[in-house]
Amino acid sequence: MHVFLTGEKGIGKSTLLKKAAESSGLRLAGFCTVSEARQENRPVNIYMVPFGEDPVPEVTPVVGVKKVGGNPAVFDTWGVEIIKKAEATCPQLFIMDELGFMESDALKFQNEILRILDSGIPVLGVIKPRESAFLNSIRARDDVKLIEITIENRDFWDGKILK
Repeated sequence: MHVFLTGEKGIGKSTLLKKAAESSGLRLAGFCTVSEARQENRPVNIYMVPFGEDPVPEVTPVVGVKKVGGNPAVFDTWGVEIIKKAEATCPQLFIMDELGFMESDALKFQNEILRILDSGIPVLGVIKPRESAFLNSIRARDDVKLIEITIENRDFWDGKILK
């Protein structure tokens, strides 16, 4: 069974995911997306990094820019590379933080995500509450449990996501 957290921006989905993953005691691997710090009059770059690592802006490719969109070529190269390297570590839990609209045109990346979901490795992830064929196909899977995180229930889910 795969578990994906969803909910509005800034509600605490990634925080809950990290707590659940780190307290699981399982061997973890996967990816997370990280936004750079906002600077006045400058677009905000978004990076994808292996789970547990921080981006190095000088060398980490930009997968997208907030309020502009994603870079499918980077998802299809860098993103696929991160997934394959993570899988090679034989994780007991694969982390996907997060799936959203920026990868809508990154078909190789999407295929890798679907391959991991079919691989038998349990996935803990975050999925944006936006409509797209890719995101909808994940939400519609029989082996996916979707947990909507809200301001009212986020404390309830703390410590219970993987139970």
